[in-house]
Amino acid sequence: MPIANKKNLVLTGEVADGKYAVCCIETIKDALELFTGVPAGTGDAKGEFGKDAVFGKSCH
Repeated sequence: MPIANKKNLVLTGEVADGKYAVCCIETIKDALELFTGVPAGTGDAKGEFGKDAVFGKSCH
């Protein structure tokens, strides 16, 4: 869920009871890391990413 919507969130039922989790994200990079469990990566001075990062894997 976009973090900007957090203030309007109303939880009920199983979500409020902790059976499910709601995660707030600020960027697509945050979502990639959340869904994959792998760091998205940060580009170096040349704009290249490490090959173990999500962004690096998409470039190799």
